Amino acid sequence: MTSDSATQAIKSEAIELMGKLQRLEQKLLYPAHTQVSIFLSVAKESPALPQAITVKIDDDILSHHLYTRMELDALRSGGIQRLYTGNVKMGKHKLQVDLTKTLKDGSTRRQNLEYKFNKDENAEYIEIAFGSKKPHVIITSRH
Repeated sequence: MTSDSATQAIKSEAIELMGKLQRLEQKLLYPAHTQVSIFLSVAKESPALPQAITVKIDDDILSHHLYTRMELDALRSGGIQRLYTGNVKMGKHKLQVDLTKTLKDGSTRRQNLEYKFNKDENAEYIEIAFGSKKPHVIITSRH
């Protein structure tokens, strides 16, 4: 075995080990019974685009983001943005989304959404989706 191939083998093993360590870290930091992840997506034909978003659970601000043109292009091309991953206790919770969006005609609108969910022992995934038919946000939750 040459030194180049030995070096490549070590690099490959190191990369694989780093991946395993990152997955273990995620499991330790965010166990399924407390994990909540919140994502944002935009349909290609959406008549509205996010300008700014603030996400809260039980009145605690978890995330605030202002969008750049580059980020909006990525979202419109099918990208999904992770807004938050963290821990919440099992039980009933209230997700609040404060949203500023730009419509196709250039006007700006503010929208406040509220979504109640019951956190159980499974990891919770919540998607805030700008739909293709109406300028509104659809919030879905799945396990």
